[in-house]
Amino acid sequence: MNGVKTAGGVMIMATIVAGISVKHMSVAIVKAGAIVTIIAEKAADMDTAIKHIRQWSTRPDATLVRLIRPTNRLFNA
Repeated sequence: MNGVKTAGGVMIMATIVAGISVKHMSVAIVKAGAIVTIIAEKAADMDTAIKHIRQWSTRPDATLVRLIRPTNRLFNA
């Protein structure tokens, strides 16, 4: 839940910097921004995991399986 609060806070800060009144901003827009931020963070985590796997692709298959399995949990966190 902290991720949602942080992402929402980032969205509100972005609107203040842009000069948009937060009072006129719909809660749904803030929530949508929070969801987009969370998805972007998860995608970045997945990209990092893929880069690590590619970097160590010369390892035996059993080691690669251990590296791949934790990335499946990123979207369930």
